[in-house]
Amino acid sequence: VGDGALIVALFSEGHVIVSWGGSDRVDMNIFTYNEDINHGNEIVNVILNQIPGFVVILLDEQPRGVDRVVNFSRDIASRSPGCWDTY
Repeated sequence: VGDGALIVALFSEGHVIVSWGGSDRVDMNIFTYNEDINHGNEIVNVILNQIPGFVVILLDEQPRGVDRVVNFSRDIASRSPGCWDTY
């Protein structure tokens, strides 16, 4: 007990949660309201530059959605107000 760390950063654009189990693995969860932010350049690389030898092994991008439909905003054509039944 006592090995590892949990770091939580909350900001108006989202949050970052970093967990370290005390060994050689660091897990990072990044949530942003703006899907246009490039997480690799804006957040991940900043952290990797501070920890020599660490590399990204897995990077999953999770879009948001409702019910069983999940899309990135960039994949949905712009909608005209009041024309929701055409989709």
